[in-house]
Amino acid sequence: MVDGTSVYARIIARNILGDSIASDIENGAVIPSPPAAPLNAACGVRTIDSIQVTWSNGASDGGAPITGYTVSRQVQGSADPSTLVSTSFDVNTRPDEFNNKRFTFTGLTNGVTYSIVISSTNVAGTGAGSTVLCLACQIPNGVTNV
Repeated sequence: MVDGTSVYARIIARNILGDSIASDIENGAVIPSPPAAPLNAACGVRTIDSIQVTWSNGASDGGAPITGYTVSRQVQGSADPSTLVSTSFDVNTRPDEFNNKRFTFTGLTNGVTYSIVISSTNVAGTGAGSTVLCLACQIPNGVTNV
């Protein structure tokens, strides 16, 4: 079986009296696959220590409703795993972010560019991610009245 394709089956009941008549093959069931990567990933509102990212759903939900998102950020170009921060959420844990397709990272460093990856999840798993580079607002050192 291949994810995203229709599967057809006939059902036959079997007991000590024998087999039943086979069911009709009128409707196939689609085996879901993970969703496509989100589209239009963008940096939204930024401050010296936070970045809001936004996105829209990908070209395909994989044949099953999107049930959650994972957003990850890491300092651009860093291979240090300690700089990787990921958050997964669904409609129950973060309904505003889930419904409006946005997330705000906080605790960032002023003037640093972050690589942010957004992925969608359905019952089949988490799909490929979309990446956007975002710069935490660069405010010159010593400036306090903004």
